[in-house]
Amino acid sequence: MSFIFQTKVSGIPCQCKVDYTPPDIRGFEFRILDRKGYLAPWLERKVTPDTIDALYDAYIEEVADYATGQG
Repeated sequence: MSFIFQTKVSGIPCQCKVDYTPPDIRGFEFRILDRKGYLAPWLERKVTPDTIDALYDAYIEEVADYATGQG
């Protein structure tokens, strides 16, 4: 099962589709999608280590909101 949330990469609105999240950030597996839900490899190329950290933090927050019924 995957989880998709709205985000931005390099200031560009997009979606992050998380496919797998082990207990540590090193295994965080995701794909960047455009706003319509299509794979966006051109935007994935803009992802930096700092972007990955920010995406992981946003993912954790989105999952927490979802779990509490706020998302």
